[in-house]
Amino acid sequence: METVKSPQISVIIPAYKAADHLHVAVDSLLKQTMTDFEVIIVEDCSDDGGATLEAAQRYAKSDPRFRVLQTDYNCGCGMARNKGIKEAMGEYILFLDADDYFHCDTLAGTLSIAKKHNAEIVCYNCCRIYPDGTKTEIITGAHETVYSDTAEIRDIALQSFYYYNLSKFPKFPGNVLAARMYKRSLLMDNNLHFAEEDHLMSEDALFAYQTMLNVKCCVYTPNTYYFYVQRPQSISRNINPDLLERVVKAANYFEKAVNDDPDTPENAIYYIWSYVLLGVRSCTKQMFMSDRSMAFKRHWMEEQAEMPIFRTIYENYPLYSLPLKHRLSFVNFYKKRFLPLYVMVVGQEKLRALLGKK
Repeated sequence: METVKSPQISVIIPAYKAADHLHVAVDSLLKQTMTDFEVIIVEDCSDDGGATLEAAQRYAKSDPRFRVLQTDYNCGCGMARNKGIKEAMGEYILFLDADDYFHCDTLAGTLSIAKKHNAEIVCYNCCRIYPDGTKTEIITGAHETVYSDTAEIRDIALQSFYYYNLSKFPKFPGNVLAARMYKRSLLMDNNLHFAEEDHLMSEDALFAYQTMLNVKCCVYTPNTYYFYVQRPQSISRNINPDLLERVVKAANYFEKAVNDDPDTPENAIYYIWSYVLLGVRSCTKQMFMSDRSMAFKRHWMEEQAEMPIFRTIYENYPLYSLPLKHRLSFVNFYKKRFLPLYVMVVGQEKLRALLGKK
């Protein structure tokens, strides 16, 4: 019986209601400078009359490197990726969202680096593409760097959660989940997977943390290999008012994972609280910029500020270390000072729009 040769790389694409833009990701894969790879499209029970499934199946029928899996129910990106991980046959795994795309040399370039250093993870830069066609490259490192020191890698793992620089090490470049290649044996040997929780927010940060704890060698390359397409978001009355509660729920998952590690440094909780602080800013901006009524926005803020975690952060986080506008934003939020916070958020966004900033 003839043995089927496993591909060098598996690319996993979770797809939900992606019929109109799945071609963006697929086209970038068809243009790769290497051909020894497989693509696993995991269709996440899209509510679109089967359009996403049909689009994925068309690629599988025309190219034997493509396979299509389907989740049993709509469970979110993390669990869809888990299904792909279980079925992957490549020596290395990369993740690609259905509406994003790779540079033509992403697979060959990351594979070469991984082989060169016997690395279990290769991190690279990504570039944001805005609706008007402008680009912002997220470049935080200038040189190829090998990380093998246990203490430094553990600190890098914690950086998966944080926004403000709390680290004694330089901020690690390439902390975006999508901008990483993983050795499949790293995931399989350590039973690493995304949290088995439907639609868990920031499941990628938790996965990044847990994988880094098990790494012996990680390499960063300054090459821009991933292009993140930011599509226009309709800010409407349908904005999810539970979004900040989901941020806090994710933070609880992070805290449990950190506490399960016996070598976690004492200041680890600050990294997680930093994630929550970023969530406060992001969710507040989305709510205040929506077309909900002023009364609804005020009630939402006052209700959210009652969550116990915010009192804990207010009393224990080194708020003095934050940039002034971020510190004022959180204090106004926690103290339920609606009008000052509203003026800050909306005024800043209008100024950014006037100046043409992203």
